Amino acid sequence: MSNYETVIGGAYIVFLILYVVLVLGITVTFYILNSIGLSNMAKKLGHDKPWLAWIPGACVYLMCMLPKKEYKILVFNKTFTDRKNAFWVWLILLGAGFITGILCAIPFIGWIIAILVYPAIAFGSVITGYPILKDLFDLFHDNKKAMIFSIVSIAAPIAQGVFFFITGKGEPKIISDYSQRNEASM
Repeated sequence: MSNYETVIGGAYIVFLILYVVLVLGITVTFYILNSIGLSNMAKKLGHDKPWLAWIPGACVYLMCMLPKKEYKILVFNKTFTDRKNAFWVWLILLGAGFITGILCAIPFIGWIIAILVYPAIAFGSVITGYPILKDLFDLFHDNKKAMIFSIVSIAAPIAQGVFFFITGKGEPKIISDYSQRNEASM
């Protein structure tokens, strides 16, 4: 092996390590922003378990449960009075993605399944995720800003951490009404 190949190999390894550190740093930073913001929103809304914001999966449950109103799936005009259903829909989509990922290992048939199922999962994530985010942002912002934050959060998920952090610094629009409904639902 020549010195040139050794230098190129070393440079590649250094680049790879820097890339991994950068990606992990960005991921952790936005996870922390997301968790701080969601935790602050939960505290300001009087939720008794704001620490759920720090637990993956449980933070989605918290996002679903903070707005005390009906959950409406975007396209199908289906309304659920129990907001836990929003979390179950999210969990089903997550499970479908996991199962499809496993089925991709099957040559040809798995690939066809993935080609058909992944777009459906992406569509489902948008039509179920938008109302979850919109209802949450509506608690703190006017309708237009809540809509913009929700759309951008779905289109560029990394922005959600920044929007949650910004929203968590604000005050809810109707804290007294929310606290009364929160106590009644417990």
